[in-house]
Amino acid sequence: MPSALKEGETDWSPATEAEPLLSRVDSIESWGLTNPSDAIPTTRHQPMRHQLSDPITGPSKGWRDRLSNKSNIETWTFPGWGRYNLQMTVTDEELAEIEADMDQRQPPKLNQWEATAICGNDIMASCFYVVGLVTMSAGKMAPLALLLVSCVLYLIRFLYAEAITALPMNGGSFNVLLNSTSKGIASSAATLALVSYIATGVVSATSAVDYLKKVVSVPNPLLAILGLLFLFAVLVFLGIKESAGVAQVIFWIHILTLTLLCACSTVYVVADPSTLRENFRAPYPDVELGGVIRSGSFATAIFFGYTSAILGVSGFESSSQYVQSQAPGVFLKTLRNMWVGVFVFNPTISFLSLGVLPLARIVEDESVVLAKMAKQVGDWMCGGAGAGVEASRRLGAGMGGGRWLEIWVSLDAFLVLSGSLLTAYVGVCGLIERMASDRCLPQFLLQRNPWRRTTHNIILGYLVFSAVLVLILEGNVTDLSGVYSLAFLSVLLLFTVGTMLLKFKRPSLPRDVTVSWMSVVVAFTMILVGLLGNLMGNPQVLLVFLAYVAAAGTLVLLMFQWTNLLRFTVLVLRGICPGIDTGVLQKELALTQSIPAIFFCKADDVYVLNKALLYVTANEQSRHLMVIHVHDKDHFPPPLLSTHVENFDTMYPKIKCTLLTIEGHFGPPLIEFLHRELKVPINMMFIAAPDETFKYKLDKLGGGSIQALLEEVDALVPYLAVRPSSIHGAGAGLWTSVDLPAQKPLVLYYGDLRREKAQGRYCIQVGPKLTLDAEAVHSFVCDNADATVDAENGHMRNESKMLNLGRYVNDAKGQPDMQNNLRYGRLLRFDEFDEDVAGAPKKRESRPPCVVMYSTRKIRAGEELLASYGTVYWARWGGLLAEPSNYTSDICNLSEKKNVCV
Repeated sequence: MPSALKEGETDWSPATEAEPLLSRVDSIESWGLTNPSDAIPTTRHQPMRHQLSDPITGPSKGWRDRLSNKSNIETWTFPGWGRYNLQMTVTDEELAEIEADMDQRQPPKLNQWEATAICGNDIMASCFYVVGLVTMSAGKMAPLALLLVSCVLYLIRFLYAEAITALPMNGGSFNVLLNSTSKGIASSAATLALVSYIATGVVSATSAVDYLKKVVSVPNPLLAILGLLFLFAVLVFLGIKESAGVAQVIFWIHILTLTLLCACSTVYVVADPSTLRENFRAPYPDVELGGVIRSGSFATAIFFGYTSAILGVSGFESSSQYVQSQAPGVFLKTLRNMWVGVFVFNPTISFLSLGVLPLARIVEDESVVLAKMAKQVGDWMCGGAGAGVEASRRLGAGMGGGRWLEIWVSLDAFLVLSGSLLTAYVGVCGLIERMASDRCLPQFLLQRNPWRRTTHNIILGYLVFSAVLVLILEGNVTDLSGVYSLAFLSVLLLFTVGTMLLKFKRPSLPRDVTVSWMSVVVAFTMILVGLLGNLMGNPQVLLVFLAYVAAAGTLVLLMFQWTNLLRFTVLVLRGICPGIDTGVLQKELALTQSIPAIFFCKADDVYVLNKALLYVTANEQSRHLMVIHVHDKDHFPPPLLSTHVENFDTMYPKIKCTLLTIEGHFGPPLIEFLHRELKVPINMMFIAAPDETFKYKLDKLGGGSIQALLEEVDALVPYLAVRPSSIHGAGAGLWTSVDLPAQKPLVLYYGDLRREKAQGRYCIQVGPKLTLDAEAVHSFVCDNADATVDAENGHMRNESKMLNLGRYVNDAKGQPDMQNNLRYGRLLRFDEFDEDVAGAPKKRESRPPCVVMYSTRKIRAGEELLASYGTVYWARWGGLLAEPSNYTSDICNLSEKKNVCV
């Protein structure tokens, strides 16, 4: 990594006293330095520059004096002290300008069939090799084995749907594991995906040329393979939209070919089903177990047939690698379309092959079964259906009339296998770009060419690596096919594990699809069976697979451990040659570690801040955490936030903590603004895990990561007000000043959870035998004596206790012209969500349970919020309405009692 800065980059390294500051004025990262006298602050940075214009001293004592005697930190590794009172204003005009620029630069999105074609060519090409492969293992049970795989793929489809709609960013398994485990584990999974894509490209190109040789003469197959790799590299260089257009043409030609082949074969089998009957009378194929040949059975046929058939769903995972290039709602449709294609064609073609060709011939020509089917059926049709099957077989002995259909199918195989190569290019570009954005791979891979805005370095690197592999293997991809099988199944397995962790650790993330735990466990088990079955069938390939994984993982490991390697190199050089100058390495280390990781924090929650700091320490190369709090002009930052950041800066001397408060509005334009101003990659900006009420999808924030920081998001109802209820005698009620969407969580009702009938006037029924008693949580929520109510708008404030707005919701029971517009949803017990540093459950006794109130319909501005108290309540109180509530609840922040709710 070069130590010199490129044009437009910001030097984040600690500055010395003699360092000139003029070049750093335009960057707000001038922490602790005086503003040069000849620098004129802009209006945007005036509040912040005003602070920087005065000398800001660090801790009163030297940093070594403030550390424990147990600390042993080299002076050159100390990142310096942070600053805790930096301010900045970002105007609405600036944000509007950035938003307009973002919209203008937004590339066109892929529609349903464009996105389906890119990944669908790979999975739909599987019929050319999987039909014969499964028949070798399962014999006459091949169609059933393929149907079983289709059922498993149905489960996998919804696993991908849940995970990717929760985290709609490129990267596939890397993306899911990154947000549910650590960056190290996610990088390991990404290494397997890289091996899978490399093997896919080489095997697909080689297989395509093999099919082409059946139609025309290919003097130099290796040159043809290299030419195919180069051709699709150029196509991907032109852009994904252009690539999708070519992929779509190939896709529809392939669908037309398979439909025609199935139709002709169906007519053939119906005309003479003798071959089908003969094949189903055949015994099950023998199997080799432990070096011993054993007679086959129904169980062995299904087991080994399934393990072979599951390889036919390759490409299904590729759609998740370019999900950010797809239009909204398209991803789920690509999953559906791919599943339908596999479910319809693979078992059907396998069954028809048993009716067209004898089993022995299918096994003999297992790599070209569809071409042989086409020739057999074409000979019969061109020879005259009335002549019978025997006549067609005699005609096929020479240059029969089925040659035209065989050529068609072979050319289609060449095209669609070439389309699989395009899938590999697009998938690997999406994966490597995401990994480089998260600093798991070198940053030069993110460079985009000025003509087509594509990542040319990734495309060129994949082309060179694949071409070298082709030349080394000399076109023999037998072992590489085995490597691909293990890599693909490993990626599927790890994605399933990631989905499990996502369901367990991130239950609050909004998602469009939710699958049951039973479906997840069944899918995991079936994928594991497929992986183990392939290892049993070909154990020799394991060493080759591990060699490929080790080779691909070396680069990822070097980049992921870059700072540790630099530090280790400096220490080793100093140990060997005490007088050696390691200044260049130290400067490179300081530059790498000083680029800040940004955490957007809403409240002064010590627990959340600590989790953010520990995450950055464990997963990022940066040793600078910048905490940013965004507020509007009518509010102020949490009063203790600055103190907490300073305390953490002192407690963790190996990482610098800085606080920046911004007056503005949080959203994608602000994130883009900070990216441009601070020169910080968006993937180094973090937020707390959002829930269904979060305004933005994560991909709209630019792909910023979310980590194990918090289980519920802040900011739920800043637009609710307490005013007199429209129900006579009900006292105060809860009203909304803006339109609220249907089926969205809006209000929390805190109380003591009791497994008994309601006794108090403030109990609500949340289950058949469960009630929440709000009167039992006086020590956690404020009453009217503690709260301040703005007489003009009804907003409540309290700086020491949580507010329980749910207590102001009345019940419309008995009101002829009114209906309830809220329902009780999920019961939250905070020990479900919180974790300690080690990831173990941690109960937060300071937070009572609460139930979430959801809107049952769209609620207009100016309406009162109403919900049923439950039959138990009304049976106890005989229809009497509850008295005006004395409590409110801060739903803006589930994790902090001291937040101000307005």
